[in-house]
Amino acid sequence: MKRTKWALFVASLLLGAGAVAASVQAAPAVETKADETTSYPRGGYSNSVMYIRISTEALGGYDLAVYFWNNSNQEAWSERVHTRMYNGAIPVSLPKYNGNSVTWNKYIICRYDTNMEPSVSGWSGARGQSRDLSFGDMLYAHNTVNVSGWNGESLVVANEGYLSTMNHYGVRAEKHVYLDLKDFPDWETADAKFALFFASPNTTNSAMWGTACSPNEEYVPSFCWKVQGQSGNEHLYECIAPNIFDNGGSNIWGTVIAVRFDSAATAPNWDQKWNQTSDLLYGPTNHNANIVRVTGWESGEIDAENIITKDSRVEFYGQYFLDTVTCSGTGASDATTGEMWDAVDYEYNHHLSKELRGEVWKAAADTEGSVIEQAVARYDYIVFTKGYNHGDFINRSTSDGRVAEAVTTSPMGSESKNWALLGTALVLASASAASVLLIWARRRKQRD
Repeated sequence: MKRTKWALFVASLLLGAGAVAASVQAAPAVETKADETTSYPRGGYSNSVMYIRISTEALGGYDLAVYFWNNSNQEAWSERVHTRMYNGAIPVSLPKYNGNSVTWNKYIICRYDTNMEPSVSGWSGARGQSRDLSFGDMLYAHNTVNVSGWNGESLVVANEGYLSTMNHYGVRAEKHVYLDLKDFPDWETADAKFALFFASPNTTNSAMWGTACSPNEEYVPSFCWKVQGQSGNEHLYECIAPNIFDNGGSNIWGTVIAVRFDSAATAPNWDQKWNQTSDLLYGPTNHNANIVRVTGWESGEIDAENIITKDSRVEFYGQYFLDTVTCSGTGASDATTGEMWDAVDYEYNHHLSKELRGEVWKAAADTEGSVIEQAVARYDYIVFTKGYNHGDFINRSTSDGRVAEAVTTSPMGSESKNWALLGTALVLASASAASVLLIWARRRKQRD
């Protein structure tokens, strides 16, 4: 009898533990809902987006920031927004108050010079501002503020439903852009240097020289460099479209100028310019183009017919690697010098964008495959299989040439779901053990 009671007691404990685990894992995630404040005028809630539509004469390349406040005497500024990214309606995210989501009832729009420092929101440095404006039912209708000018009272609110915001005509930041001198190779005489100058529509304030990558992900002003590894055009150069943001954002450049420099120039600058094209504008017919052609000493065009794809540029690097690093990848003796390795390392880290480096990193090693697959096969053989003293600058991680995933994701897709699997397993194990003990207990009771 004692054993029977003990078994029943243990079984009840196991079933209880399983039930607790099941109840814990089954608890739904807590959802945070927006404030349903109905005070008039109805306001905009933190983390929602308002669109500020600005006329062309008011746009002018300025930055915007919006000051918000409400009936509870709470106040906050939005982040500065670069208007040069957009064709009309500027999206502004409504801020939180001390880290908490609140409802805003009123706001003031301020403008700043694009190059003003510091590039933060606030009353200091504002070049102009609107009158006090109220949301009304705007964010529950079309989310749009219509701005007709910068003279205070002439700035009006209108729910027009203007939702087309981004200027899609142009080169997106951090993409490779190519300078083709094949039609006018005279630009290459006298050891000249070249650069591409990028600007945004409606303004001359937001403009930057093309850039090069560095291993720490900084994009620095740079002359164009000759594209390595491609055949058929020895007059092809490139740079990377610059990014005005340092927070992961990406802008679009609507204008590009090709510039030829004195060979003594150490960085792109207008003082040492020899020649330049006119402003070359992107539009509906060439918005996907990435090749700038020079057609004369002071003329050029954006090539609307041809494009160099991402895959092609990766293959260029693969061919450059194979041409530079003289190791077969099949067991031949090491003929790879430090100079060779430094060359392909530099090309990878300084002349490939982050996106393209990722394409090289994830390529499968195959000595009979594509150019880039053959290149990484040779790379893996040198670094891992043969064990030569060359650095793993691509950060590939296995000796067979297959790239390991940087993050191993469970089939469930999240840590919480992994705990759910563990909880389910515990419930099943507990139930199984309890069932066995109950059966054993009943048999003992019959025997007794």
